[in-house]
Amino acid sequence: MKDNMAIIALVGLATLALGWVISPFLGAVLWAVVIAIVLYPLYNMLLERLNGRSNLASLATVTIVLLIVIIPLLMIAVVIIREAVADRTPKQPVVIRLGPSMSTWDTASLD
Repeated sequence: MKDNMAIIALVGLATLALGWVISPFLGAVLWAVVIAIVLYPLYNMLLERLNGRSNLASLATVTIVLLIVIIPLLMIAVVIIREAVADRTPKQPVVIRLGPSMSTWDTASLD
């Protein structure tokens, strides 16, 4: 009986330690599970059409997701970042110089 309690305590402690290690990644794991559930019917359809070639069906599924979801999201992110950076750059004041233009000996002395 004591051995069983010790094993249960060790399993409980290992479970808590695993939860502590995995906790920063729970959001990513949750999204991975959701995406896998959503894309499973697409994978099965491709698997049937490709005569059971699982590697090719996986490649096609990943390619479709890249083309339909990830690339447009990256393009939107780039546009948002460019707009944010453009708004933060200081505007240069416009300087209008009035008066006579520089003569030829003035421009020669600048060289």
